[in-house]
Amino acid sequence: MAFEVHKMGKLRDQLEERAYEWVLYEIQQTYGVESTEELTKEQIDEIQEFRDADGWIEDYVQMALTTIVDGWMEENGYY
Repeated sequence: MAFEVHKMGKLRDQLEERAYEWVLYEIQQTYGVESTEELTKEQIDEIQEFRDADGWIEDYVQMALTTIVDGWMEENGYY
C-alpha cells in the first residue's frame, strides 16, 4: 500500500477557517470591535493597505484579509 494523505480538502478548509479566526481576532483587538460590520471605511482601507504592502504575508492570512475586506466592501456598497 502506498502512502497517501486523505481529506486534504477538509484540512485546507480547517486551515482557512483557523486563519480567518486568527486575523479576525487581530482586527477586533486592534480596532476594539466585536465584528467587521463595526469597522469604518478608513479602518478597512488600513487593513487593505497592510494586505497589499510589499512585505511578505502568509498565504492564509492574505486569503483571510481578502475575505474580510471584500465582504465589508460588498456589504457597504463599494462593489
